[in-house]
Amino acid sequence: MRVAKELTQGAFDTVSSMAHVSRIERGTSDPTFGKIEALAQVMNVHPLTILALSYVKRPQSTDVRMLFDRVSAEIERLGIDEFSGATLTPGVKPSEK
Repeated sequence: MRVAKELTQGAFDTVSSMAHVSRIERGTSDPTFGKIEALAQVMNVHPLTILALSYVKRPQSTDVRMLFDRVSAEIERLGIDEFSGATLTPGVKPSEK
């Protein structure tokens, strides 16, 4: 994604070192969710875009659509109408409260 957006590793210097960006790209370092959010901000994309591209073999829309259809179905099966730390008890579905 960085190359497609024509960004150098140095473009991320406000959120990560070039060495760390290089390790992430080579797959020798696993970024935290916070780091993914920071990298996404630099690239002006949603963090989920980065994650989605990590889970598809080909970034064509059909592969991405299949991934998002699966995620959507899994979320729907959870039966969660609203989510916040104040409204959910771990292990208890909202309908059981």
